[in-house]
Amino acid sequence: MARIWTWWSSGEETLTPFLQLCLKSWRVKHPEWQVVVLDSANLWQYLTADDLPSTFTQIQRASLQSDLVRLAILAKYGGCYVDMSSLATQPTAEMAWARIGEGACLVGFRAPHFIPDFVSAWFLAAPQQEPIVVEWSKMFNHVMEGRVDDRDIHHHSFFEGVDLSDYLRYGALAPKPGQAASLWVEYLVVNVVLKAVLDKDPSLKQRFWSSSCLVLESDPNLSPTLWSESQVHLIPEDVAFPENEKLKMQNLLKQDPDFATRLMDLPMVKFFNSGSPYAHLSSEELLASPSVLGCLIRKALGYLVDASQSPAQWPQLPALKDLPNWPTSSTSSSPFAWTSQGRWTRPEDLAAERVAVATVVTDRCSAVAARSLARSLTKATRQGTAYVALVPEPVEPELCHMLEVEGWQVIPVQPLEFMSLHLWILPWDRVLYIDANAIAVGDLQQLLYSPEMEPPKDGVAMSPEYCAAMPSEESTAGGTPKASSSSSERFVEDAVTVASTSMLDLKNSEAMLKVSGLRSGSYDKAQAAAAFKENGYCHAGVVLLRPSIAEFQRLLEVQRLSAFASMGDLLHEVYTKRGLTKILRKGYNAQKWLRICAPELWQTLDLKIISFCGTKPWLQMGTEVVECLEGENSACQDLVRLWHQVYN
Repeated sequence: MARIWTWWSSGEETLTPFLQLCLKSWRVKHPEWQVVVLDSANLWQYLTADDLPSTFTQIQRASLQSDLVRLAILAKYGGCYVDMSSLATQPTAEMAWARIGEGACLVGFRAPHFIPDFVSAWFLAAPQQEPIVVEWSKMFNHVMEGRVDDRDIHHHSFFEGVDLSDYLRYGALAPKPGQAASLWVEYLVVNVVLKAVLDKDPSLKQRFWSSSCLVLESDPNLSPTLWSESQVHLIPEDVAFPENEKLKMQNLLKQDPDFATRLMDLPMVKFFNSGSPYAHLSSEELLASPSVLGCLIRKALGYLVDASQSPAQWPQLPALKDLPNWPTSSTSSSPFAWTSQGRWTRPEDLAAERVAVATVVTDRCSAVAARSLARSLTKATRQGTAYVALVPEPVEPELCHMLEVEGWQVIPVQPLEFMSLHLWILPWDRVLYIDANAIAVGDLQQLLYSPEMEPPKDGVAMSPEYCAAMPSEESTAGGTPKASSSSSERFVEDAVTVASTSMLDLKNSEAMLKVSGLRSGSYDKAQAAAAFKENGYCHAGVVLLRPSIAEFQRLLEVQRLSAFASMGDLLHEVYTKRGLTKILRKGYNAQKWLRICAPELWQTLDLKIISFCGTKPWLQMGTEVVECLEGENSACQDLVRLWHQVYN
């Protein structure tokens, strides 16, 4: 008889009512399977002391014990292992075991948008004595031998030469409250061990990638992230793990028939923190509740459920306990489905490069701008490209909603002087940053994917800052610049821009003042040309980079040691002065005022991105966005109308 394994150190009799119902769901959905609850007493009926580290019984962290147990038990007996705090709404283990019968060596859930090669350990299925699982368990025991915790475990000699940068990057993006980013490497040590095992043994790595079933999608055109987002509500207040699809646990206690129906279509739901927010609820309350959670539980236990029905006799759930130190708690819905539209997706089906377009949104005004940017990107990028909006905490729910409906994945980040520094810890291979006040007007595929556009190692790719003086007030009287024989001579080498203290806040930007010649209040072409050649100043409105935790830390340190007026000044100091900036073509960051100052140049540009620096093409009046043409230079009015065409 096939077996489903789970672990609860103090025994099944100590389970909370909620966890008892979770356990029962696996028995109801798998009547032909034996569901075994392992605990500290019966564990030795199945395993021997040689199967686990000698210090196993002294380990305090329950999840670390369970990680050791799950690998040891699967290596020895095979079957399916599931975390206790998981609810089966369909025969999930049977679905997975069918894939084992077809030759798969391992079935689990992979999250490449979170960390490459990451396999969630809360559900695993494998045949008995599967070599990958045997080695995984063996080496996990090895690194834990003689230890009672995982503190600094990533410094173990076994991990020498193993690239852990993705785990460190994720830790910096979503650190555990009160803990350093590196502790995520320790908390996820079971995953880190698997990565090391595969990196060190090419034969196991080849077997893993060729014979395991790691991601199941319901639509071949959607990534796991997008598929999950189409199935469940993302709760902006609870994005402690930005790359996971999260459901706020309190939200499951509300009545929401549509939400409940979508969740009931999933084969299983995994609850974090062992379902502790529901520990005070009785089985009767949970079963009788009209809430989303009640609907899920009834579906899991085999009841016919109509989420739209709310009989009057159903009691309302009591409020959650007020726990002062209660951490943010969530559930994660698995990117897994086995429907008529479902399919297993092997790793080779996934894009080799994980690419994202990112922006920074700090208020509702910039959220309005981000709407146009997002809509322009749908035509400029390939389907499935991630759109990421960095938003400083705390995030207003309404602001989050404004962004999410336009396809932005909202990532709350800690406020920094320069918010875009967080770009360097995003979990993608290549990130293209675009100011929210810009729109894409040309194809960005080459910029995003072509090796020719690759930034220098430990560097960035940016467009040059264009060095041309703003027309004087005389020449722009009436809103239209007068013809000037010098207007087309203001080019500085290959790049021309507007540097105006009325348009850009350059008063304290020493590099730009030097380049533009505005420090003395006059424009000197020769001086500006020499300064630009010396400084090579670039504009930070469009930046192509490869995230790196080391670069993030270095940028933070440079920012801490020196005062910079802008992000452009910081990047100029760190990259451009050191020859680590790849210069992008001018059309990748064509600033609006170029249209006024250098119309001849504007006509020659292969426009890809237009930046609306200075006067914005919108005003927010109540809930409406209207054109802001009054006072706008006539040469730019068609650009303003273009922005509104994209917006609408």
